[in-house]
Amino acid sequence: MEKYFEEWNGKKFPVRVIQLPEELGGFVANVADFDLWDAIRYHVEQLRDLEASRIDNDIYYYCDSGFIASDPTDEDIVEYLLFDW
Repeated sequence: MEKYFEEWNGKKFPVRVIQLPEELGGFVANVADFDLWDAIRYHVEQLRDLEASRIDNDIYYYCDSGFIASDPTDEDIVEYLLFDW
């Protein structure tokens, strides 16, 4: 559907917005690489940072590092989610 970047501490992380198939809920979801979670994790879990928590709450799933950055198609992302789920 679309791609945007979430910025954290001066680094930009790609996020994809996709339509999930019915077997995964059938709603629109944001999917990012694990690199984003790795960058915000401490701020979410230890510091209870509201902005980091907002980012995390907006992400439906964190894929393996580099997967979203490699610009997969929406179909590739759905296939990944179905296989990894």
